Amino acid sequence: MKKVFNAFFRSEYYLLFIALFTILNWTLGFSPIISGTFIFVVYSAIVFTQDDSSPLLALTIAALIMNIARTDIHGLNNAEILAELPLAYLALLAVLIIVESVYFLLRNFKFNSCWLLLGFIAIGVSMFLSGTNTNGVDVIFVYRHSDVLAYAVILFMYLILSFTNNRVDNRYFAKTLLYMGTVIAFQVFSNYFDAHSPFDSLSVKWANTNTIALILVMIIPVSAYSLLQDRINPIHVLLLFLQFLACLATLSRGGIGVLIPTFIITLIYVFKKTKKKQKKLLVLYCLLSLVLITGLCVHSWDIVKIHAQHFLDTLIEEGIFDSSGRWDGPDPLYPKAIETFKNNRLLGEGTNYSASTDAVIGFYHSTVLDIMAKLGLVGCAAYGLHFIQKYFILLFRRNTFKTLVLFGMVGSGLYGLIDVSYFNFVYLFILVLILGQAERSPREDLMLPF
Repeated sequence: MKKVFNAFFRSEYYLLFIALFTILNWTLGFSPIISGTFIFVVYSAIVFTQDDSSPLLALTIAALIMNIARTDIHGLNNAEILAELPLAYLALLAVLIIVESVYFLLRNFKFNSCWLLLGFIAIGVSMFLSGTNTNGVDVIFVYRHSDVLAYAVILFMYLILSFTNNRVDNRYFAKTLLYMGTVIAFQVFSNYFDAHSPFDSLSVKWANTNTIALILVMIIPVSAYSLLQDRINPIHVLLLFLQFLACLATLSRGGIGVLIPTFIITLIYVFKKTKKKQKKLLVLYCLLSLVLITGLCVHSWDIVKIHAQHFLDTLIEEGIFDSSGRWDGPDPLYPKAIETFKNNRLLGEGTNYSASTDAVIGFYHSTVLDIMAKLGLVGCAAYGLHFIQKYFILLFRRNTFKTLVLFGMVGSGLYGLIDVSYFNFVYLFILVLILGQAERSPREDLMLPF
């Protein structure tokens, strides 16, 4: 029986199974009890039948994007989101999953260096200390530090994956991101075609489209690693192009501006690393994928035209920055961020929305300024350590997988200069998973410099 489970969890059938359930859950709006039970059952099956944590990746990402609350969480505060959930039942499942995770960690523990851990801990400490700066805010301690608790979950998952990922398989990891990225693409397209105006498509319930663009820019290059195999799968090529199209469909100006060069560089690099006998097939599959997505756009031209015109009009009138009726665009927020930093130099103003001096948006649309204003000098030092470690990991003894990860990190990092990145916990969770995989990437995949 264990061999059957091993074969299933290491196959694309498992990834397809998780992807389809996530799509059905998001589309049909399963109750939180059904969604939570599904996650618990699959998680338990992995814990008790596997000696490797790789299959947990797809499940954990799916749990983030299947929208268990069945509501548009964008714009809601923590209390409103919690009110949507059967807390007692989900809390029980959470406790059981934690117990199972500890058991899994102890049973399959294998020491790894986890060089990135120090930077991650430093970030967590800076976030915790920043919460002490929320003077005058009438909130309980746990709520004030809810971001810290969320980050602790991310850190715990990093430790589990680091110490139990005993068969580091970059291609399986890339396929996991390919399937989960396709789920995100489906969510974008589904919401897109249901929209009655360009503004109706600006949310996929668990995130706005700027966040979607940020995540896709990061995972598309890593997903492209799945194309580097003895026989290129045309379905994988098509799924990659669908993710590219979905990112375009977000209408995120910053995301699109970063995506296009990142995607082109990724394709060129993958072509360069593809075996000689497979290069023609790769070009053919890319052209066929372009034809298919072009046909999809032509077939849906009425919808595409409305959104494309809205995008171009906004770009011409407002440039790269937004200035909609809800707020005045990032530009006026930058001086405010500097002022906030000057008033809270050491620890910052705190990460939670309720602690922010900006009651409308809570962030300053620049990761650098967010770190300065929210976490102060302590946060700047913590993130500085993390960035040094991150790029050292990706550049030192570089291999094919790490190079593609580097493309995604640089792309999403550039986008983060004009939008929130590290303070979005879905993005941060996936980033930690990717960096953890890159940190343990097999050395036999070493390559010469560019």
